[in-house]
Order: sequence, then structure tokens, then C-alpha cells
Amino acid sequence: MQAEFENYKKRIQKEHAETLKFAQQPLLNELTKVMDNLERAIEHARENPQQEAGSLLTGIEMVQKQIADTFEQFGLSRISAQGQPFDPNLHEAMTVVETDEVPDNHVAQEFQPGYMLHDRVVRPAMVSVAKRPAGSEQEQEAPPDGGDGGAQPS
Repeated sequence: MQAEFENYKKRIQKEHAETLKFAQQPLLNELTKVMDNLERAIEHARENPQQEAGSLLTGIEMVQKQIADTFEQFGLSRISAQGQPFDPNLHEAMTVVETDEVPDNHVAQEFQPGYMLHDRVVRPAMVSVAKRPAGSEQEQEAPPDGGDGGAQPS
């Protein structure tokens, strides 16, 4: 009975620690939207340089850095996507593009960055995935007999 009680206490402590570890996830999920808007504003200011935009751009970059530092402080990290092998646990495929410039089944373009809170995906990265062009040497299609000819090596 004593051992069962100790196991119960340990389980409750572990569940409590897990709850605290991810308690800020809703807040950080909302802050990712702010980061996206700031990044769009910076890109717009860079594409349309004007004398007045210089100080605006500097201010926006400072806020972006501050938010990025806050993310890092609370355990939110950006998911690396560009050029990485496609991972459905980290990436959300929006399109498939035929290209020889990026290896097959790798991220060809990142449309929106993804974020992880500690070891949990808060938001997957929205990406396009590379596929070999039709007629290339090694197309990775499953044979008609249902074999695993299209299986990728691990």
C-alpha cells in the first residue's frame, strides 16, 4: 500500500510538471502571429525603400528581435525547414513542386515558419515539397503490384 501511494505521488508530480512546462503554449501560439506580421512588414519596407522607412524598419527589426528573444526565453524555437527532408511531424505540405534543384522529398520552399515549444510542435512549418520531374532517372512510385518499390531508405 505504501509503494502504491509513492507511485501515485510520483505520477501526480510528473503530470503537474508536464502541465507547467506547457502552460504558456496558448500565449506563444498567439505571439507567432505577431511575429509573422512583423516579418511581412520588414519585407515590405525592404522592397519599398524610402527615407522615412529607414527608422520604421529599424524599429520593427528591434521589436522582432525582442519577440524572438522572448520566444527563446520561454522555450519556443523555430523549426528549420528549408532544404530539410520533409517530416510530416514538423512540416505541413501545401504543394508539391517538380524540381531537380532540391533532393526528392525535401522542403523546396518554406511559406510560413513552424515553431516548437520544448519538444512539442506548436505549429508545423507550411512548405512545398520537392518531387523529381516526370521522366527523370529514378521516379519513386510504387509498382502496380503493391510492392514497396517506392519505399524510402531509412
